[in-house]
Amino acid sequence: MKHHLVIISLALSTALHAQESGESIVRAERAFAALSVKEGINKSFTANFDTSCVVFVKGKAVNGHQLYSTNPDKGGVLNWEPEYVGISSTKDIGFSTGPYTYKQSANDTITGRGQFTTIWKLNKDGDWKAVLDMGASYGTNAERVTAVKIFTSDFSSTKVAISQSALSIENDFINEYKKVGSLAFHERVTSKSWFNRKNNHPYYGLQNVKSAIISIPDTLHFTPIAGELTQNGDFAYVYGTVTIHDNVENYLRVWIRKGKEWKLILQVLNW
Repeated sequence: MKHHLVIISLALSTALHAQESGESIVRAERAFAALSVKEGINKSFTANFDTSCVVFVKGKAVNGHQLYSTNPDKGGVLNWEPEYVGISSTKDIGFSTGPYTYKQSANDTITGRGQFTTIWKLNKDGDWKAVLDMGASYGTNAERVTAVKIFTSDFSSTKVAISQSALSIENDFINEYKKVGSLAFHERVTSKSWFNRKNNHPYYGLQNVKSAIISIPDTLHFTPIAGELTQNGDFAYVYGTVTIHDNVENYLRVWIRKGKEWKLILQVLNW
């Protein structure tokens, strides 16, 4: 009987995930932003962050749920909207990125702008929760989002190599970067790749991303901290620190499987 219950449970879980799509992440992100404007930053972050959610403070990865649930709200109006969303073929993990604005109060002018990036994961109750949140400020006006781009992985394999993990995927890339510098990025990007970088508006599409790669120094030192690989091995994310000239910042990379190759679908790189 227990065996049958397990099979039924797995079937229901699979059916639940199959109903999810990139649009469901868009809805979750918009609801998150609306709550931020209405109820404040701390309350909205605590409500939408998984209890293990990672955020970044001065080059360090910290628990975001704990940070925003235990510290007083400093006020201010933080608003944002999704611009690019991706979801794995398993339909239980994905990402979103888009422009954000910050002002001291509803009647004040905007004093901060940038690009947010969130990794979303479907929890056991069927709710999307943020497991990682990261920003890249750029300070100047950005074009208003008129339509959300959505990427859906179509990878169909159900097996992952025993030796494969999110960190092994990342370390393979880092080792290549150590050998050839920024050229390592060229073979890893696609027409769907998106790069966020501090003090720059985002880059999307093969040619724009390749133009951004040219300015990436060959002397960055990447140290991955943690990440996750989906069960069927089509989607992985890794975050860590990036160091140059004793300056420590953070980075995030989202990898998607295309055939036998791993491609860089999203990167946030601050240095």
